[in-house]
Amino acid sequence: MRFYLDEHMPLLEVPKRLRRKGHSSQHAVKLGYTHRDDIFHYQYARAQKCILITQDSDFTDARMFPIRKHPGVIILDIPRDADPLTLFEVLEQVLRLFRTAASLYEKKVIAHAPHCTVLTESGSHDLAYPS
Repeated sequence: MRFYLDEHMPLLEVPKRLRRKGHSSQHAVKLGYTHRDDIFHYQYARAQKCILITQDSDFTDARMFPIRKHPGVIILDIPRDADPLTLFEVLEQVLRLFRTAASLYEKKVIAHAPHCTVLTESGSHDLAYPS
């Protein structure tokens, strides 16, 4: 999978671990895209056909950031000062969900689901998108 990490994601640990798992990633800071607004990051990830990884809950606004027009947005609801290893453990759960969903989608067991699962340190909950 291809990922774009916004500027608030840890610069070294997460990209390194994604590479070890066979994924490619771009980081906003390394690309020089600091102090850009959310729309910029959303559009850049979309143009690059990357899944956006962020800790910014503003991306839950489906009217501003329509998920049907994007490869995906992963919002990690974890404090920005959290240990990068904790952050990656939660991200690893998300990647497992992606692999499972992709497998089921390929087998035509599921189709696009209009919701988002929010993973936090204390558990998960679903966030429904408006129809």
